[in-house]
Amino acid sequence: MKFIIKTFGFLVVLVISAAAYWFLLEPADREELFENTVTKVTGKSFDETFIHQANLSMKDVKDDSPIEHARRHADPTYICPMHPQIVKGEPGNCPICGMNLVKKEPVVEEKKIAEEKPAMTMDDIKDDTLIEHARRHSDPTYVCPMHPQIVKGESGNCPICGMNLVKKEVVVEDEPTMAKASKAKEKKIKYWVAPMDANFRRDEPGKSPMGMDLVPVYEEAKGGMDDGNGLPKITINASTAQNMGVRIEKATINELSRTIKTIGSITYNEDSLHHIHARANGWVEQVYTQSLGDPVTKGKTMLEFYSPDIVAAQKDLIVSKRGGSSLTESSKTRLRDLNVPESLIEKVSSTGKSQNRIPIIANHTGVVTRIGIKNGMYITPNTEIYTIADLSSVWVIVDVFEHQLTWVKVGNKAAIKVQGVPERDWEGKVEYIYPELNPKTRTLKVRLKIDTPQQLLKPNMFADVTLFTNDKQALTVPSEAIIYYENSPRVVKVIAENKYQPVEVKIGMKSNGRVEIVEGIDNGDDILVSGQFMIDSESNLQASFRRLTGK
Repeated sequence: MKFIIKTFGFLVVLVISAAAYWFLLEPADREELFENTVTKVTGKSFDETFIHQANLSMKDVKDDSPIEHARRHADPTYICPMHPQIVKGEPGNCPICGMNLVKKEPVVEEKKIAEEKPAMTMDDIKDDTLIEHARRHSDPTYVCPMHPQIVKGESGNCPICGMNLVKKEVVVEDEPTMAKASKAKEKKIKYWVAPMDANFRRDEPGKSPMGMDLVPVYEEAKGGMDDGNGLPKITINASTAQNMGVRIEKATINELSRTIKTIGSITYNEDSLHHIHARANGWVEQVYTQSLGDPVTKGKTMLEFYSPDIVAAQKDLIVSKRGGSSLTESSKTRLRDLNVPESLIEKVSSTGKSQNRIPIIANHTGVVTRIGIKNGMYITPNTEIYTIADLSSVWVIVDVFEHQLTWVKVGNKAAIKVQGVPERDWEGKVEYIYPELNPKTRTLKVRLKIDTPQQLLKPNMFADVTLFTNDKQALTVPSEAIIYYENSPRVVKVIAENKYQPVEVKIGMKSNGRVEIVEGIDNGDDILVSGQFMIDSESNLQASFRRLTGK
């Protein structure tokens, strides 16, 4: 028993010592020691012992019988990924690094395989009979997407990368190369565009903002890939369109009307302002209306003044009256011309006495907005004594931005609300559009007239004004369908089932979530209202690739 324990302990110590010695060696010394050990044990060299059936080529296996070929697959070769000289006929570990051995496929000569079944063009099949043509479709050609030289007559895997072979369609040339070249020469350059920015266009060659050379865009006949406008068509299957959230609506004829909401200021109706002047020189004797804002009714005496000219005219009337002269009527006419009231003229004519105080009578009803005299002042016909405003109608002055100028016409209706009288709404009309734009605010003044029999609206009040434009029948699309660009807006049009194309449009009026389309699409066209930005981006990307490649 003691002998067994001693022997086992000796073996353990020996193994530990050998392992320690093995790990202390350099990798090159380990490999040399391993090769020497293999030679002493097997009596053969390392290469004769481990390296067999390595680096098989097509030439090595082309004469194999079906049984030999099957045996090769049944007994594959396994190699170490890090030490290709380690080759075994069964799975295992590399004796050098310990990595798992991997199966090694026979190396296929690519040139030999490529010669088995080359790609075909129209010239190769143009003389085929119907039976030969049918045979080609029944026995299609399969190629590797990554290695086009790998061509087989049946589906399978690429021996180089392991990818699935795909069916290769016959290459059909629509027209000979020489015809294409001559056609390209005949094309006329439409404009020059930046390769990475379809919106940067010029009429002559040059550089883009990124420093790249501009590329030409040629005029193309209708019906081509991009219908002559440089915007390629995009094909998306139904499931992808659903995942993108694509929604479609038709372009329709709708009634559009704009509303402009703005702020207005109420002011006097200047057409109803009345100024009072004396028609003769004199001195103010008595002022009866002395405060601004005082109400005035028609026929009210505003003031009395003394005028030597009017007194002299009265005396002429008295003299002519007494003498029975025919100048009596002319004397009365002179007094009327001096704005002497008719009642005063009749009093002077009947009594034969002149009046020193001449009254000035208000000819209109309103409120006093200006007083230009005081008691005892000397006045002339140039003196503005009173200004009276009629508040039965007022003006509302509103500001309209310059991009809204074409929307406003004389006669358009307007709705007015005033915070001071919230329970009332007033209606007015655009009476006048001022000709000059304010250079600071970039707005134009528009004048509205409002009738106010109860005189509830006062000058200098603020009002909330809504201007209504005339209704218009127009082709419209939802506003969310528009893709705005620097040069021209676009919409994405459905040209066929699952096929889409961005189209440049010219837009007009915008109202109630819809936009007028002046040019670019027709009534009834299907337009994308959701998901159109991704499709437009893909179309721009394809257009950029086509410009870069010159196709």
